[in-house]
Amino acid sequence: SSSPKPAVYGKTLQWDLGDIAPGTVPRIIDVQMKADTRGMKRTCFEVASEADQLKTEACVETEVAVPCIGLKIDGPTSSSVGQQATFNIEVFNQCDDAIEDVRINVAYDIGISAPEIGNPMSMNIGRLEFGEKRSIPLVFDVTQSGIQCFTMNVTSRAGHTAAARRCLEVSQAVVGTASIVVDGDRLVTVNDRLLAKARIINTGNVPLDGVSVINKFSSSLQPTQATAGIQSAFVGNDLLFQVGRIAPGQEVIIDVEYSATEADGNAFSQFTVVEPIQIENRLPIRIEPRGGFSNQPQTPRAGDDGIQIPADPTGALTVDVKTDSRPFPADSATTSRISFDVRNQSQRPMQNVVITMLVPPGTDIINFDSSQAELNIASISQDKRVVTMEARQLLRAGEVLHFEADLVGNSPGQVTFEVDATSNDVIGVQRGRGVVNFVPR
Repeated sequence: SSSPKPAVYGKTLQWDLGDIAPGTVPRIIDVQMKADTRGMKRTCFEVASEADQLKTEACVETEVAVPCIGLKIDGPTSSSVGQQATFNIEVFNQCDDAIEDVRINVAYDIGISAPEIGNPMSMNIGRLEFGEKRSIPLVFDVTQSGIQCFTMNVTSRAGHTAAARRCLEVSQAVVGTASIVVDGDRLVTVNDRLLAKARIINTGNVPLDGVSVINKFSSSLQPTQATAGIQSAFVGNDLLFQVGRIAPGQEVIIDVEYSATEADGNAFSQFTVVEPIQIENRLPIRIEPRGGFSNQPQTPRAGDDGIQIPADPTGALTVDVKTDSRPFPADSATTSRISFDVRNQSQRPMQNVVITMLVPPGTDIINFDSSQAELNIASISQDKRVVTMEARQLLRAGEVLHFEADLVGNSPGQVTFEVDATSNDVIGVQRGRGVVNFVPR
């Protein structure tokens, strides 16, 4: 900026000051400049009077340094309520020597939320060597409309500082979404009672009105009772539940108790939300006769299209979880890479394979990577501890589903990451585990 304003000719600025009488108060030009590179910078001013054929010149040299701590924030400038805003923070050392005890503090407005890191969030990333750069992911849940901002301050033991502020323009998007999680008894014997539980969660930011749920179940199951307080009725062979209104964030639970009437290796209880959106999830159930299944093929039941009850395929579906044995600092930008393989070890395809990740408390899982592009996240629990993938309808013999992700520890301690897999063609839950050790900074 400049006062007064100049005429601009390329990189040359020119001020026309008119006549200057002898002995008058000096004319002052106030110029403010910003340097974009470091080093010694030379700025010169030339004063000339064409009428008097006079000219003089004066120059000034300025040494431009850079702050020791460099800070860069990349991320969106706008978002909608109900979405997530992901920023990438880069902190780098621009000094000639190492910087010790580098700390980051982030404070954010009430309309954005990061409950796992607290507000304000404080993090110690330790020592930065000359030229070293650290990248830190920062993810906010966007909860309120308007201008929502966060401020970041970086300090070091020697007193070096850097600061930045970023804002989001948040619109009030109308999003109606829900998730459904189904759990219950998966292995029973004939004449046992079993329970199937469906949890329907409004994950959007607007109410869901007129919600109705249909429960389909195999002919080997006979409903005996259902959740009181929710209107239900038979529609053909299915149960219809009139749930009504579900507010944002609200969870509705439907319990159905059945009696297992006959042996069935492919029994199921399926819950489907049909209004106002359509989502479904299924609980695979195995009903064994008293004394267990024999290894000989069973006689198919009438109406089952010749599907035989299979022998118990123990070990046919495997879950292999791999974690890094090295300790990782907690409360920092360092992440631990985890991976897992779900494999069909049998000689025949498996139906309805469902994978669930159980994220341990005190950690966050980020950067999902799947080699199977058609396998996506179906639901995430409200506390972000249970991540359920969309069911793989058919997993061929020998086929492997591979996933990788990063685990961030919010506090020191040893945690166990678990992955569950189920299928209509296996008994119970197949589980893999891996241990990650987070240590203090």
